[in-house]
Amino acid sequence: MTISPSSPRRSRLFGVLVSVFFIAGCGGGSGAASSNAPAASNTGISLAPQTATPTPTSTLAITAHTLNVDVSGDGTSPMTTPPVNTLASGSIILVQVLTQNTGTFSSLTDNMGNAYTPIGGAQTYAGVGAGSYLYACVNAKGGSGQTWSLNKTPTYENNEATLFVVVLSGASALAQVTYSDAQSNNSANPLVTTGPNSIVVSFWGPADFTGSQSAPTNDYYAPAGWTRLDIGNNSLNSNSGADAWQTVPTAGTTVNPMWSAQTAINNPTSSMWLVEVRP
Repeated sequence: MTISPSSPRRSRLFGVLVSVFFIAGCGGGSGAASSNAPAASNTGISLAPQTATPTPTSTLAITAHTLNVDVSGDGTSPMTTPPVNTLASGSIILVQVLTQNTGTFSSLTDNMGNAYTPIGGAQTYAGVGAGSYLYACVNAKGGSGQTWSLNKTPTYENNEATLFVVVLSGASALAQVTYSDAQSNNSANPLVTTGPNSIVVSFWGPADFTGSQSAPTNDYYAPAGWTRLDIGNNSLNSNSGADAWQTVPTAGTTVNPMWSAQTAINNPTSSMWLVEVRP
C-alpha cells in the first residue's frame, strides 16, 4: 500500500443495516455507470425470481468471482477485470473497490450494461485516506465473458486500485451489511445474520505496510471455516486484500471472521465489509 499524505484519515466506524425492500432490477441500458455518490445508511435490495441459464439453481451459491489489481505508478483507466462466465439473468453481484485515495474513484461499469448501487457510501481506511467502496447489482444481466471496470478520475489514472467481484445465484435478498476500519484482522462491527442458511461474504482490505523492495508481498489466510476466493497480496504498492465466504445455518448468528497473514498485520485501521445474502 502506498501512503497518500494528501489524504487525511477519517476515523470512523459504523454499521449499515440493509432493510429488505423491492426495487427494479439493476440491469440498465448499455454502458450504464455507477458513481461514487454516498448511499443512504439504510438501504436494501431484494432480488427478482431466478430465471437464469445455463445452470439455473434454487440453491444459493457463488457462481463466479474475479479480481484485478493496479499497482501504484503503473495503473490504467479503465482498469478491467479478467472475464468470467455468468448467468444470463437473476444474479446478485457484489463489487468491492479499494483505491489509493478517495479521489481515484470516478465510476464503476460492466460490459453487460448493469448499473450498480453504492452501499454505505464512500469509506476510508489504513490511516492514509485510502478509499473503500461496496457496490451491488440485483437481477443482473450476465453472459459469457463478463468483465467489470473501474474508471478513474483524470490525473489519477496511474493510482493503485483493486476490484473484487463476487457473483451469486439463487439469492432472494441482500440482507445485512456492516463496515469497520477500526481493527487489524477482523471487524469492530460484527454482522448478525437475519435468516437461515445465508451466505456471508467478507471483503478484507488490510492496512498492510509490511512490504519492502526485497519482500513486497504478504500472503493472506482465510478465517477458519471460510473459503477464500481471490487475493491481491502485493502489500508494497497496491491496495492489497482478499475475500472469502461462509454459509451460516442459523439466523441470529454473530459473524466476525478473523483473517491472518504470513507477516502479521498490526495496524488497527483495516477495511472490512461483511455482507449477508439470503437464499
